[in-house]
Amino acid sequence: MIRFSKGLLNPYVPTGKGKDPRALNRRKLKGQKLLGQGWNCWAINDKDEHVPQEDNVRWYFENVMNCMPFSATRHNLKHLHFFIMARVLYGGLRALYREWGVSYSIDSDVIMPLLVELTAETGLNVESVLSLKRDCFKEAHPLTGLPYLEYNKPRSGGEKELHTSLYDGNEGSNIGLKQRQSRIVSNSIHAILKLTDPLVERARDRDKSYLFLYEPQRRTRKGGQTHVVQRLNLTIVEHWTQKLLKKHDFRADDGRPLRFNLSRFRPTKITELVTQGYDFFDIMGITGHLSIRTTLSYIDKLKSAGDFYRKIEKALSTIKRNKQLYDRQPVPIAITKKASPGKFIFKGPVCDCKNPYDPPDPVRKSSSYREGDACSYFNMCLSCENVLITEANLPKLIAYRNEINRALANVSEIPRQGELYQQIRMILDQILGTDILFTRETIDWAIGLARLQDYDVLDSFISPSVGAVNN
Repeated sequence: MIRFSKGLLNPYVPTGKGKDPRALNRRKLKGQKLLGQGWNCWAINDKDEHVPQEDNVRWYFENVMNCMPFSATRHNLKHLHFFIMARVLYGGLRALYREWGVSYSIDSDVIMPLLVELTAETGLNVESVLSLKRDCFKEAHPLTGLPYLEYNKPRSGGEKELHTSLYDGNEGSNIGLKQRQSRIVSNSIHAILKLTDPLVERARDRDKSYLFLYEPQRRTRKGGQTHVVQRLNLTIVEHWTQKLLKKHDFRADDGRPLRFNLSRFRPTKITELVTQGYDFFDIMGITGHLSIRTTLSYIDKLKSAGDFYRKIEKALSTIKRNKQLYDRQPVPIAITKKASPGKFIFKGPVCDCKNPYDPPDPVRKSSSYREGDACSYFNMCLSCENVLITEANLPKLIAYRNEINRALANVSEIPRQGELYQQIRMILDQILGTDILFTRETIDWAIGLARLQDYDVLDSFISPSVGAVNN
């Protein structure tokens, strides 16, 4: 979509294909369909089947319409056959134009991909990107002589300056990107300016100065179209992103509909800067944070997130390995206290355990744990070396995740435990993902069973022992 939008900056290049569809040899029409002539543009494929081709339609576009992508309104009815064939060939005029790399308007489908790209490149808040003016990019700052970007950030004091040279790291270091990020940002802004420049004159006075202009398509009562140019806003952004998700049916690993939030590009950009070793004050300058504490909180979260993701990978690896071992050599379920670990598995509230008498170190260090007792810190099960998850555990795991979701919806009731439950939920999301440990059919079966049963044990499972585990 970004390539298509930027491709509109280049003129359409005629192909020279096809023939005039209006010029038919009428004498040969009796009793046969002339191949390669007329609007139908029929040809024969390898299977001797008649299939429609676009060559003659393209000839008409190039030679009669002079490569101008007219819209299908009553003012352009003289091109009616062309519009009809656009529907036959591509299902509509917009689809045909997009295939040919042209567009009759700079609508939200054209301009939004460029807004997404610039948001990802700069790490700015969506509100700040939408507030950019047409003169926002300056080639040389009065003090430094370096390029910078003027933007607005109300929550941090209003007008800000983003020195794009900060993206390029230190001279002579290994931090710099292969292509200077400051130039990438500059190129993106100039592309948007060039693409929207024809819209400025028709924009409303209050919108003329903004970078992101577009022309929404509105039908009139008389069959025409109005092209009232205006600036993009949050409502349009939200509508477009939802339409994109629905059109392409994007889904997460667990099969649930994927969320697409442009605000997430900001922490992603900060993550990139941290992992690439950028200086703290460079990060603060790029983000435009008013307080040092805000930048520090971002970095602290990223460090803890990195540690946690490593813990998740380790936990998932353990869960997968234990399941594979059990699948190859199943052992019976223990039904007495005298059952020996290694010869039996032990049932837990939501998953099984290979050896409840061998808890992880955080449990052993707890003041309430006595050596030789069976572990009762059920919130530690998913990150324990002895965890065992089989198909029989899935309904309870799904119910457990549902309980966690309900608890996190009102996290103020469990402020100290909120982060722990978020981590547990992330592990559960991975375990219950399609074709990670179990098939889609198995997961669907477990979801159905979880709806029919009520696990009272979860009420106690979600709160006891958490404080000790956190400590």
